[in-house]
Order: sequence, then structure tokens, then C-alpha cells
Amino acid sequence: MNSGPGLSPFDPNQPPSMPSVTLTGPQCPGTYASEFGSVGFSSWESMNPTLSPDSWGLHNPAMAERNYAADNFITSFANTPWPAGFDGKAGQAYLQKSLFWQMLAQALWVKSDIEGRRGQNAWGTVTWQFNEIWPTGGWGSIEYGTIGFTPGQVEGGRWKPLQYFMRRFIYRLAVA
Repeated sequence: MNSGPGLSPFDPNQPPSMPSVTLTGPQCPGTYASEFGSVGFSSWESMNPTLSPDSWGLHNPAMAERNYAADNFITSFANTPWPAGFDGKAGQAYLQKSLFWQMLAQALWVKSDIEGRRGQNAWGTVTWQFNEIWPTGGWGSIEYGTIGFTPGQVEGGRWKPLQYFMRRFIYRLAVA
């Protein structure tokens, strides 16, 4: 299920491939997408209180148990095998940067996916899921934990970049 502590990037197919002729209009078959999304880890503020300092690295057993790494998205959007400063070392600065890049890459991937769908005959999209239930790498756009039980959580949740993107421009009507 999980990605394991090793790095095995795969081709993320970014940007999404589009047919050479996009069919649109009422005479063409359409699609409706529900329950799609992308992995993005929670922030340093959310994850730090639940990790011991010896687990402050993106590719260690404790992080591998939290979900899939999003290295392939970071690699794709940074257009480099691995962005500068992400050389696999452990420590606070490296984990903070890695978590931020993963949240940003999640937002960029979902933005790209939704824009591609909107350019086709899509009737609608519903991203999955709204919030995380513990500090992890998941599809949620909001970090949320049990207040008073899981350290580092805030009431109402902490927005990931994806939630800001959705509010500001992904799910807003274009105004001419």
C-alpha cells in the first residue's frame, strides 16, 4: 500500500495528455469526475509534533507508513531530478522544505488536472477529499486532527495550498 522509504519516481505524465482534437458540445459524450485527487503531505506545523527528530526525513520508515511520497510531482513541476536542497538528508530544514514542496506540487497537479477536464466536455468534478484525519500524506486540502488529542492541530484545520487554489481560481467562474 505505502510507498516505502526508497525513492522510485515514475513518469507523472505532466501536463496531462490531451487528444489532438478535443470534442466538446452537447453532441459529444461527456464525463463527470468524482473522487479524484493527489497526495500531498501535511505541513511541518502539523506533522512535527507526531514525529521524533530521528524521523525528520522524507524517505524514512515513519514517513513511508504515512502514505505515498509525492516526489514524482515535485520532480515534474521543478523540472529537475530533485530540487536543490533535497538531497535525502534528514533534519528540520530538509523536512520543512520537502513538506512545503509536496503541498505545492499537490496543488499544481490538481489545478492542471481540473483545467484539463474543463477544456473537455466535463459535466463536473468533485475532488476527494476535503480534510485529513491525522497528520499524513493524503488527498485532503485541509489539515485537520483531533484537537486536544493530536498535537499540532488547530481548530477548523489548516489550509494546504490546494485549498487556497480552489478558493481563489480553480473552482471559480472565469470572468470575461
